[in-house]
Parts: sequence; structure tokens; C-alpha cells
Amino acid sequence: EARFVLVDKGDEVLLDTFSTRAVLAPAGADGTWIGYAPADSDEARAMLDASWPADVAYLVFTSGSLWWLEYYDALARELARRCDVVASIDGLCRILRRR
Repeated sequence: EARFVLVDKGDEVLLDTFSTRAVLAPAGADGTWIGYAPADSDEARAMLDASWPADVAYLVFTSGSLWWLEYYDALARELARRCDVVASIDGLCRILRRR
């Protein structure tokens, strides 16, 4: 029953399945996907920080967002310092927990 931030484009099935527990990132003020990927690591980090409430421990990268961890290298380094990998399934998802 843990809440988590879901890094995704807003997949309807995922959001319907986890609607009471998931916070979408990156999202606009209305909570829906913003419609574009961040321009660089700084913007990606800012978007995640804005979407990741202090009381939510988990961050989930879906198959559609795993590329963030390669493309936004500074973000990946920052997450490695701030989080532990709870689960990683190649090509499917990576779940991180805030330390």
C-alpha cells in the first residue's frame, strides 16, 4: 500500500491500477503528464523534485522512462547518492527508495 512517484508519460492502465498510490512525474499542475521530456538533467531533477513529496519514499521508472537514467546522467548520479535500488527488471522497470 506504499505510495510512489511513477516516472511515465501517463499510461492510463498504470494510472488506473495505482490511482490511489501513484503520483505521476513529470506532471503539470493538474496532475497529468506535461507532454514533453525534460531538456536536460537539471530540468529532469527539478521536475522529479517538484513531483516527489517528502512523505513518498519510492520512485518507479517504467519501461517507457528507463532511458532517463542513461540520458540524464547527472540525474542518475544524484539518484544513486540519494536512493537505494529496491528492484530492477531489465527493460521493464526500476524501483528506487529514498534513503
